Amino acid sequence: MASVQIQAAAFLAVTVQRACHNSFIQWAKGDAGKAQYTVSSVIFVAQTVCVFVGWFLAYSGGGMVDLKKCTDVSILKKFAFIGMIYAVGDIFEMESVNYIDASTYTVLSQSKLIVTALMMWAIDGTTQNLMQWF
Repeated sequence: MASVQIQAAAFLAVTVQRACHNSFIQWAKGDAGKAQYTVSSVIFVAQTVCVFVGWFLAYSGGGMVDLKKCTDVSILKKFAFIGMIYAVGDIFEMESVNYIDASTYTVLSQSKLIVTALMMWAIDGTTQNLMQWF
């Protein structure tokens, strides 16, 4: 288990990233009603950065042994389906941000927490306790 400091740093990093994400998208749109860039360009840059960060984390956590696992075909096949789902989600997210302002999108995107809980309940019967709902 990671130390409390590492957990706090990870929580802070994710929170700041999610808080800034939509603001940066809004900034990139400028005064235009619709973004002047392609959705694929944003996703390409984001995923390229993710690959390099992933390689850095793999190397820093386990050296060359873990870094080589990043290109292991059996591991890539295992995670290909979930990667495709995330890619489609990124495309939908970027398209939606093109047509609504960042603050509205931020509010609407919070519904994914409730939708996820409802889908977990409907699909595999996972229930939430009262505290998890609020």
